[in-house]
Amino acid sequence: MRRWFYELTIFGTILTSLNAYAVSEECAAFFQNNNIYPGADCELSCATLPTSMATFGCPAQCREYCRSRTLATEPSKSNEPLDSLPMDEEERRQRLKEFAIEEFKSENRCNALANIVDEASRLIGSEENPSKTMLEDLKEVLIGEGLHEGRGKGPYFAGNVYGALVTS
Repeated sequence: MRRWFYELTIFGTILTSLNAYAVSEECAAFFQNNNIYPGADCELSCATLPTSMATFGCPAQCREYCRSRTLATEPSKSNEPLDSLPMDEEERRQRLKEFAIEEFKSENRCNALANIVDEASRLIGSEENPSKTMLEDLKEVLIGEGLHEGRGKGPYFAGNVYGALVTS
């Protein structure tokens, strides 16, 4: 019981801390209005923008902005149109699994996790309880059928990746 509680606490902490370094809406709009989007040369272009008193603090958010994957004007990496939502649980989890497998090919695990959580939130659509649904989807894809029993197993488990802690 105690181990399960710690695992759940760690998983919850990771998910809730992902927004701690979010870029403000004002700065994101400022960057987009100046045609700066995540990608090559983003940080340099972003950091050298002339600012006003209203946007003075934005260059401090360049690093996080440039590392972000999904913006209001940028299509998702999965290239799935948003009008294809909602989808059933099986299809949603299968898409998230495929997305996670691709993300885990990256060496930056933190960024991969942030992108997977972002994709999970995008795939939710209009569920009755979106938070619970998203957490269940993430659990199935990242952990397996259960936090204790069924860990690392199940049809939607994305698999172990290099550098992941594997316990028996």
